[in-house]
Amino acid sequence: MTALKVINGQSRLIGSTHPIVARVGDDIILPCHLEPAVNVFADTLEWRRSDLDIFVHVRRSGQEFVKAKGPSYRGRTSLFIEELKRGNISLKLSQVTLSDKGTYKCHIPDMKKQFSVELVVDAAASPVISLAGIDRERGGVVLQCESKGWYPKPEVFWLDGEGNLLSAEPTETVRGPDGLYTVSSRVTVEKRHSNNFTCKVQQSNINQIRETNIIVPDDFFNVQSSSSSAIIGLAVSLAFCIILIVAVFCFVWKWRQNMIKTKRSFWDETEGGNNKNLSKSDTEMQPLNTAETVGETLTVENKQAECDLLMKMLQLHEENQRTMIDLQTLKENLETKIKELEGKQADTDRKLQEEKQNREREVKDLKDQLYLKHKQVEHKQAECDLLMKLLQLNEENQRREERDLQTLKENLETKNKELETMKTGLFSSWVSMKAEKEKEVETLKKELQTKQEEFETKTNEIKEIKAQLQQLRDENQRKETDLQRQTEETNNKERQDASKHKDTNPASKVFVEIDPNGKYLRLTTKSKEDLKLEGWKLRVTVNDQNPITFTFKESITLRAEKSVNIWANGWGADSPPSDLRWKELRRWAKGDKLLIELINCDEEIVKTTEV
Repeated sequence: MTALKVINGQSRLIGSTHPIVARVGDDIILPCHLEPAVNVFADTLEWRRSDLDIFVHVRRSGQEFVKAKGPSYRGRTSLFIEELKRGNISLKLSQVTLSDKGTYKCHIPDMKKQFSVELVVDAAASPVISLAGIDRERGGVVLQCESKGWYPKPEVFWLDGEGNLLSAEPTETVRGPDGLYTVSSRVTVEKRHSNNFTCKVQQSNINQIRETNIIVPDDFFNVQSSSSSAIIGLAVSLAFCIILIVAVFCFVWKWRQNMIKTKRSFWDETEGGNNKNLSKSDTEMQPLNTAETVGETLTVENKQAECDLLMKMLQLHEENQRTMIDLQTLKENLETKIKELEGKQADTDRKLQEEKQNREREVKDLKDQLYLKHKQVEHKQAECDLLMKLLQLNEENQRREERDLQTLKENLETKNKELETMKTGLFSSWVSMKAEKEKEVETLKKELQTKQEEFETKTNEIKEIKAQLQQLRDENQRKETDLQRQTEETNNKERQDASKHKDTNPASKVFVEIDPNGKYLRLTTKSKEDLKLEGWKLRVTVNDQNPITFTFKESITLRAEKSVNIWANGWGADSPPSDLRWKELRRWAKGDKLLIELINCDEEIVKTTEV
């Protein structure tokens, strides 16, 4: 704990100084790590919403404290457990919602360190264009664009194939119960060169733009023109029929008038002279008979004209019926084509949406991988920085040794001068003091030689550290090759050892050593043959409580006359095959009763140790 406190005084929390932008439904990572790296696996770690004063994620004594979390964050937050050993306490937040936006605080109470990260949440979705109808007055097609799931509220624009803005109806905006906006807009378009139209939905504050384009076939405009022509032709035909009926009526009326005048003139010419010889009674009866004859003739002719007129009107009505049937057929064909186009457009939009979702998932996975790679590079960089600091310290020691050496040389020169001065004194004193000074000179020479040897030793150490630094840089490139080679050598060595040494029962020579401080268990063997522990178990019972069991993996082998350390949680290093960490094993105290049993693959107890 003392070393940890010293490191804690030097470490500081580092995160993102810029807001983290996320989209609704995404999984994001809020960065936070210690620099230089410190193992915080067993420390108390807290993530909280500082603007709402609620806990988002709490970890105490190596376990997640779920009850302390806010209800809305349960099941959606996690830490990178393996990264905690390297000081990385970044938080992963899944299925982001609009209510997640705010300020998050990363806090380590034991170190009294904290860091805040701002999360900004937005939402955007691709628009969908559909055919809403036909504008018969303008001879155009009505298009509708709708986009759901936006935040903040976006704007909608219509563009033609050349990128020019189109005049559209006012945008309709609806906000749903989840806080997301749905916008829709309509525009009436006429036939153009390309018939390519684009609906663009954008939100400038979050720099999000979504576009969808549609190409309207020429058939839609042609059907509209044909329908308009048929209606116009029908109107002209009706007007012509009305005019024809009026003309026929006028012709019949004039014809009747002419017939009446002609008959009267004929009667006056043929019967005028005879009227003088008729009596008064005959004169009165003759005009009456003639009038009756003319009236009968006119009635027959009128009936015939009315029949002809009705026949023509019946023919015109049949023609109008056929025209209406043709118009209805054209309308049904148009509706069928509209439905087919809407179906194709819906399938295309669905496929595009699925492709977009697949691409977004691939991008998210790549981002997670990139983040992990970045953390690994940072860890390697921290190791290099530490080695560089050690190198600088050695260089400073070298300069200090050089200064000490120079001081010794100056002292030696001073003593030599003093010796020369004393030679000019009394001979007796000179003789007595000469031996003393020579001894001092000899001592100084020995000290000088010692310092030179130490200087050479430090120089060699610096060279070795430089070589180690170069080896660390090349280690990542050789790691896979070395691992494969070591595996092959280990297998060969095991086979060689197995052929050389023929212990009848190597398990009988296995001993279990118990650390009195409760930190580790150590398995040792006096056998000259390796013992594979694959599938073996180590069962520990403390104070007659429920026992716990540790199962050895397939790669663990107890080497001949070697040992394997099994560390309690929070102690030692996890570096197989010589050092293993048992997370369920807790540190025991002096005076506790321990029972350790070593069980082989056949569930037989081959070794029992009790303290």
